[in-house]
Amino acid sequence: GEKRVVALAFFCGAIDNAMYGLAKHKGTVYAAVAVAGLTGMAFPTISAIKANNVHETEQGRIQGALYSLQALAAGLGPVALKFVYSQTKDGPLGPGSMFLFASGLYLVAVMIACSLPSDKANARRCTTDSASSNIHPTNPMEEEHIPAELDEYIQLASASDTSSSASLSSTSREEDYYGSIDRTVQMDHQNRHR
Repeated sequence: GEKRVVALAFFCGAIDNAMYGLAKHKGTVYAAVAVAGLTGMAFPTISAIKANNVHETEQGRIQGALYSLQALAAGLGPVALKFVYSQTKDGPLGPGSMFLFASGLYLVAVMIACSLPSDKANARRCTTDSASSNIHPTNPMEEEHIPAELDEYIQLASASDTSSSASLSSTSREEDYYGSIDRTVQMDHQNRHR
């Protein structure tokens, strides 16, 4: 499942960075670039895992949070690696030490990915569980997890629909439209002359 894909992608990141850190020839760097392509599978897979574990109404929040974390990591990562480089460039591992440090971080990420609960990190199990619990789909308006503001809006909208359909059934649409314009113009005229 997705858990294994994330662990594999992070493991490829560890290998990739270790190859960069220990490279003595151009061929090693080219091989590392090939391995680096597999690392790109991690973020979309993590995004899918998170999306499968939240309700439809929370999709925007979870994706926003994930992209915010990605942006934060993209900003802090280079700063942290620059610090590691400045502290270790003259050490026994040379300038490649920052890549070895990054490789170590990827190995920590592999361990975290392997510790993810299988019931939450496997789309088949998630969709099977949700499919079996929703044999008869429910009306989203009746679900308890709708935020209070949204629930209030839905109630107001349905009340508005009921009142507007009642008024439209007694008069034609055109008369109601022009009548409301006339009332608005009269109210505006009265307000100006006060």
